[in-house]
Amino acid sequence: MEHPNEETQSIITEGSDFGALIAHPGWKLFEEKLEATYRTLDSWASLPDGLSPAQKVKEMDKRQAAILLLKQLITEIKGSVENAVAIAHSFAAKPGETSQVLRYTPPKKEESSP
Repeated sequence: MEHPNEETQSIITEGSDFGALIAHPGWKLFEEKLEATYRTLDSWASLPDGLSPAQKVKEMDKRQAAILLLKQLITEIKGSVENAVAIAHSFAAKPGETSQVLRYTPPKKEESSP
């Protein structure tokens, strides 16, 4: 089995660590709470009373920017995991066996029935 260089190992390690986080049951709960927070923040009704229309627009712009930033971070984390799994496959001794390279076992992809 060929071994990854230091930079590649760093990518695999980061993705593997994120993979372990995502595989944890608490991750789904975190995502659900985050989605609920997005809905609250993205609601005009959640704005404080007494703001002028211009202030409300400015506040909503800030909130939407924060939501976008968080969504991009989650996408980046998930992408890091997918990247690490793909790289690990290329270094695995046997096809599909990434346990020697990753520090967690990626979940099996669910096959859709026709």
